[in-house]
Amino acid sequence: MFRIKKLVRGETIVEVMVAMAVSSILILSAIQLIGRSYTIVGETNKRIEAMMLAEEGIELVRNWRDTNWLKYSGNRRANWIRVGSRNLNTATYIKPTTVGVEIDNSASGAHDVLMGESDSNGNIESVRLYRNSDEFLVTDSSNNKPSAYYRTIQVTPSEKTTKITVDSEVFWQNPGQEDFETVKISTDLYDFYELN
Repeated sequence: MFRIKKLVRGETIVEVMVAMAVSSILILSAIQLIGRSYTIVGETNKRIEAMMLAEEGIELVRNWRDTNWLKYSGNRRANWIRVGSRNLNTATYIKPTTVGVEIDNSASGAHDVLMGESDSNGNIESVRLYRNSDEFLVTDSSNNKPSAYYRTIQVTPSEKTTKITVDSEVFWQNPGQEDFETVKISTDLYDFYELN
């Protein structure tokens, strides 16, 4: 016959607390995921910028070679790897500085100079790059802000007199990390005018 309806009771306090805990966990996870994605994007941007700086180091040495071919066209064979008054016939590091033989590195006004054979001496500040007022990375420290990046360029002649190996390495330290991140690009440059 007639059924008596049971009254539906409201949620208990335990059910409400469980629902709030699950919701809190989901919201906190989403916030952490968004924060981590920003960190990853920032680290990726630094790596891309470091790769471009390493490539710029390779282009610097390539520019020296090409300039020497034009400058010493009568004797380009003997001077194809000359920087200033020095021929790069031994393994040579190049470091940023404002003292010595300066070579224009880019449109931003950066300069690099020879350090000599293995002359890095572990002084990391000697290879630091700086941001100028236009936000370009340069090697001149005067009136410029230190950047997170450091760059070394090594030129190593091979057994052949027509080839040099150029290693350009950029390193930086992400906030909160002890170890440095590193990008290294290597290439071989040739004196193909040797055939003349």
